[in-house]
Amino acid sequence: MTWEKAWHWFRRLDYRFYLYFLIPILLILAHFPFWNNDIWGYHDWRQSETQTVTENFYEEGMNIFYPRQNNRGSGDGLHRIEFPLYQWVNAVLFKMFGHQILVTRIYSFSIGLFTIWGFYWLIILLNKRKKIALIAAWLLAWSPAFYYYQINPMPYNMAFSFAVWSLVFFVRWQVLKGSLNLILSLGLLSLAILVKLPYIIFSTFLLTSSFLTLIKGEIDIKKSLGFLFGFGMSLLPAFLWYRLSFGNIDFSVVEGLFGNSLHQWPELIRTIWFNFRVTFPLILLNQGAIVAFWIGLVIILFEKKFRHKWFKSLLVLAITVSGYYIFEIKPIGTNHDYYLFPFLPLMMIIAALGIEKLLKLRWILTRLLALGMLISMPFYAYNQIKDRLDLDKCIYYSWFLKDIDSFKSEFLRSHSLLLVLIRRGISICII
Repeated sequence: MTWEKAWHWFRRLDYRFYLYFLIPILLILAHFPFWNNDIWGYHDWRQSETQTVTENFYEEGMNIFYPRQNNRGSGDGLHRIEFPLYQWVNAVLFKMFGHQILVTRIYSFSIGLFTIWGFYWLIILLNKRKKIALIAAWLLAWSPAFYYYQINPMPYNMAFSFAVWSLVFFVRWQVLKGSLNLILSLGLLSLAILVKLPYIIFSTFLLTSSFLTLIKGEIDIKKSLGFLFGFGMSLLPAFLWYRLSFGNIDFSVVEGLFGNSLHQWPELIRTIWFNFRVTFPLILLNQGAIVAFWIGLVIILFEKKFRHKWFKSLLVLAITVSGYYIFEIKPIGTNHDYYLFPFLPLMMIIAALGIEKLLKLRWILTRLLALGMLISMPFYAYNQIKDRLDLDKCIYYSWFLKDIDSFKSEFLRSHSLLLVLIRRGISICII
């Protein structure tokens, strides 16, 4: 088969083959070594915190308003921070399919797939081009951070998925009209904010787009007021929940940048430098997509993509996400990469523009370069996160260990260990 014939065969394959078959199958295979692993690795302390709430729903009661952790001391272990929808649904699945970590991993993986599919349809609605939408979906699937957390118990996965689908239905409402699209968009945005408060930043896309359509005369004042009323109502559940949870919130996260003293600024500058040198290009994007990202930025500037209908709304979202990063730089630090998920859609759109441009050029070398980038991304993603799942390199091994022999063996293998000895809350941290 000649190169040209292979290229035409490749292009004739339906997008549904790639989106609903190839990407899921490759992701299943790429996660294959880890499906039945217990919770360990990078940020296993956060995964364990999530999983213990799930377990206590499963074992002690399914009242979603009373999430409990194991570390209880003399209290009842009530642990109200984010709205525990992710943990509650996981507990429901435990009751349906059995109490095992594989159920949790499949559940998280499924949320990740819906996020990828939602992102594809978002790009279709924004740009009406299947090729760039498919490229963007592929890029998101092989973001090392997204790939790592996709099978781990983290509520950020669910919040991110809700936010992406909220944008999908909002753009559908703007393009195709229909009250149901707006209701779904605002409902999903409300759930995203409930599950993780920072996802309120995605509301800036909705507000900017609605304002622009109003000043262009595409919708009347009555519909704009209806949208604002619905938007306000969508924030009400989150307001009520976080008001109820006020006493449990860690205000070092909420106060963000303003909680820093003058002598901490050099450390913050080092943190920003690390994030721009490592976290953004290697963990959030992908080493195989860095060149494409810079090409995409050039295309936006020189091909006047800023004239695109949705550019201003995306720009406001980018500014808001950047402001969130600056405000939350202290709690984000160099290791809380899952706080940076809101950057993913914007980064993947830019990189997808770059790869699409290379594929459009008639030179074989540019097409080979683009295909080489796409093919290399799964390997780069796996290589970037494999050490995160190596128990010998872990700092924490939490959730629970079933017997004293496990305790002894893991203590010898770890520098630090958080172990829940008794389910009513004796915690020992050995350093």
